[in-house]
Amino acid sequence: MQDAGNLKSLERLEVIRKLNGANREWVNDDLSRLMLRKDMYVLAYERLKSIPGNMTPGTDDETLDGFSEEEIGKIIAQMKDESYQCSVEGSPEKVVRRDLAG
Repeated sequence: MQDAGNLKSLERLEVIRKLNGANREWVNDDLSRLMLRKDMYVLAYERLKSIPGNMTPGTDDETLDGFSEEEIGKIIAQMKDESYQCSVEGSPEKVVRRDLAG
């Protein structure tokens, strides 16, 4: 489903890609604003859902199938109030690094 919002987001991403390709010193400002656009999530879902294996349950037994507009709304609200934390169930809370060479 390609609507006007998705097309506009794709065009913005393409402009950013070209600016970065033409000038490696160009600074990407306000990229976080793109993450507040619902159409960016819908576009990403549309691209990912048809790739084989992406509907396979992960370590948390969830699939991409469970992603909904309600979930998108929650993520955007949390990003706006700066409470969003990306987490993966089952991942360790603390990582212990050890020097194996010594």
